[in-house]
Amino acid sequence: TDTAIVGCALFTAYGAVKNAGFVEPGMSVAIFGAGGVGMNVMQVCRAFGASNVIAVDLDGEKLAFAKDSMGATAVVDASKSADVVAEVMSKTPGGRGVDVAFEVVGHPVTFDQAVRSTCDGGKAVMVGLAKLGTLGQVDITRMVRRKIKVQGSFGAKARVDTPVLLDMLKRGVVTLESISR
Repeated sequence: TDTAIVGCALFTAYGAVKNAGFVEPGMSVAIFGAGGVGMNVMQVCRAFGASNVIAVDLDGEKLAFAKDSMGATAVVDASKSADVVAEVMSKTPGGRGVDVAFEVVGHPVTFDQAVRSTCDGGKAVMVGLAKLGTLGQVDITRMVRRKIKVQGSFGAKARVDTPVLLDMLKRGVVTLESISR
């Protein structure tokens, strides 16, 4: 079980944070989806020094676990929010939005929310897979004027990232608790 978690959920999260999101200390991030991959994105973002980690999900229990154990500094319960994007932005410094938004659900609604939650010059990293042919929409003018980047991410770089990730696990910087609790 642990090997599967490392090889899938944690490996996918690490690749998204390091190789697509380029998360650095002090950054503000949002994670749309608090499942196995999303929880690992949260803890890897904290390990990389993100100071503001916002978890977004429909499940209050997952959000509580995200805040208690996975490094989330704030949560947005999308099932109770009238405007998820506005709520995410309100939890960022100056209400400007996040530097990087990670979408790990693979749904057009969360795709849109992730893009709209980014700050000027920010990036939305798409990690969640959807049924083939599923389309996401983007406000073109907002993306162009605010210089927002949208990027896909599908795992880490095995030869380079695996030894680093295993060392992080060994040192306790990240855990396998996201799924095996």
